Amino acid sequence: MQVLQEKTGQTKCDAPRTIDIHNPTLRFIHCWLAITLFSRADARIVKINELKLLYVVVRKVRVSPVVYMINQWLGVFLLV
Repeated sequence: MQVLQEKTGQTKCDAPRTIDIHNPTLRFIHCWLAITLFSRADARIVKINELKLLYVVVRKVRVSPVVYMINQWLGVFLLV
């Protein structure tokens, strides 16, 4: 959350949204992540896993998002 606070300048982040990301490239990457890797109905909400992957993109670190994807899928199956 601190990364988002630094990027947006907000001090209170209860429900960060995609619009809070000022950099258009990062905003697009977040939308792409939310739609393709973590498919859900509302892609506007920024989740912690997506913030971690955005940090990885900015810092150019190699990481596999499979762990985050599996956790998200398990969460969906637990809701059913």
